Amino acid sequence: MNECIRKFSNHIRQITILLIPLFASIYSIQTSAAADWPMYYSDANHSALNPANGAKTENVLWRFEIGRIIDPPGDRGINHSFAISSPVISEKTVYVRSYDDYLYAIDINNSKLRWKFKISSISFGASPAVVDGTVYIGSSAGIPPESEPSGYIYALDSTTGKLKWKYQTGYYVDSSPAVANGIVYFGSDGIFALNTQSGKLKWKYDTKGTIQSPLSIYAGTLYYSDLCSGAQSNTFCIYALDAAEGKLKWTHEIETNYVSIAASNGVVLASIDGFIHALDGTKGNLKWDYQTNSSGGSLFVSQDIVYLKILNVSKTIPDYTRFEAKLKVDSNDAANILDGSAIDGAEPLEYDARAGLWMLPVTLTEDGATKLRKAVIDFGIHNASISHSMIVYLDGINIYEAPFSPSLAHSIETVPIRNLVISIENETTAEELRKVLDRKMPEIIGLNIHTGKLALIMDRNFLNEGQVAYVDGISYIYGDKFGYGGDLQASYTYLYALGDTPPTKPTNPKYIAGFGIIASLAVLLTILKIIKTVRR
Repeated sequence: MNECIRKFSNHIRQITILLIPLFASIYSIQTSAAADWPMYYSDANHSALNPANGAKTENVLWRFEIGRIIDPPGDRGINHSFAISSPVISEKTVYVRSYDDYLYAIDINNSKLRWKFKISSISFGASPAVVDGTVYIGSSAGIPPESEPSGYIYALDSTTGKLKWKYQTGYYVDSSPAVANGIVYFGSDGIFALNTQSGKLKWKYDTKGTIQSPLSIYAGTLYYSDLCSGAQSNTFCIYALDAAEGKLKWTHEIETNYVSIAASNGVVLASIDGFIHALDGTKGNLKWDYQTNSSGGSLFVSQDIVYLKILNVSKTIPDYTRFEAKLKVDSNDAANILDGSAIDGAEPLEYDARAGLWMLPVTLTEDGATKLRKAVIDFGIHNASISHSMIVYLDGINIYEAPFSPSLAHSIETVPIRNLVISIENETTAEELRKVLDRKMPEIIGLNIHTGKLALIMDRNFLNEGQVAYVDGISYIYGDKFGYGGDLQASYTYLYALGDTPPTKPTNPKYIAGFGIIASLAVLLTILKIIKTVRR
């Protein structure tokens, strides 16, 4: 009998050795998932993934046609079929909304339509959210034949597109829903928090105005902007609510309601009318601010860096200090009169074949024009010979030097001149200077969230450029750059997947099922062998 027990124990050990890697393999197959981008700017706090996850090329892997203009000829309506929201990605499916009142679900491996769902009067610009097999989407009216001029939030099965539940808000739903901890949050004529499973209201916070901007949720706190309570109509505030109960924590007064908000590591970041403000997440007091020279733009935060698309910031930040213009006042001395902050913009380069030079037209700011005029007067250039010169430096290197003519000096003395032309021999140098000076060229700025100091941005990779999502080295984008149409309706007709290689195909469910059957048979045969051994 002891011999039988010994043999039985040995077989048990053998089974354990066999089953540990077997079940580990099965578990890894069942639980592994590709990177997702399931809601506006990746998650409830807009902490979009690192730009390195995007495409390194503009190579088009595939495109999906959202539709064509469906207005009758001569009709002046806006019922067009083209994409209107940032795409979201979950479980190898990309979801986009269109002006034809449909939500589209597209297979990212082959660009085939999985399903589409009809939503009457789909709200403008807001992205869906996809969490735990459910798609949440807002609208400004009900599904026909309903005709109430009030909004709904819909919960759809992400696999089939079938309606799970819907909730009527009483007003348009124009903000992108955010999902966290079993609750879906969105803005309408208030802030709503619904149970994701049942669609029942957990709480509602009454707001002064209609909330259209995406909500930001971080560490149990919800942030949004609205008119300040009990204040004049033109005064706005950032609000912080307890995300579980909808109770007010604090408010912080701001000047405008054109705000994009994200939070991280105890800091609340807000892009507000040309500034990034950093607030203490607990009390709402200002920690630092940074002037961006941008009227707005969506920001997001990743790894303690806040990113924002602004104007006149190059990939090698800072750039204002890279440019310097000096005025040669005599044979031995030159006075610094302009730097990068004095330039308002730069035009495209033009080549002067006769002179063999690249012409770079630039526009001075009003302050820059005033500084130049003051230098002309103070140094008496208008009365001097042409020995006075304007010298332009890029990174400390003299790239341009030309005599300052008395006639130009007289003109500047009479009226401050804002338009100048810089002539440069080398095209590469001229283009680099244009990037430094051109405030009209969209670029990305990155700031440390605790100090507000500039961070180095090495590669943009479509980061925050238009309506884009990027996962696994693929960027999903639509817009003028890839529309090949020239007008809005034609340009936003297609969704493009850009990258070097196609997305990885999902594991075949049939193979997983078959593998499970084989594993079960192997275990069963082993158990039968043990029983047979014990009987001996």
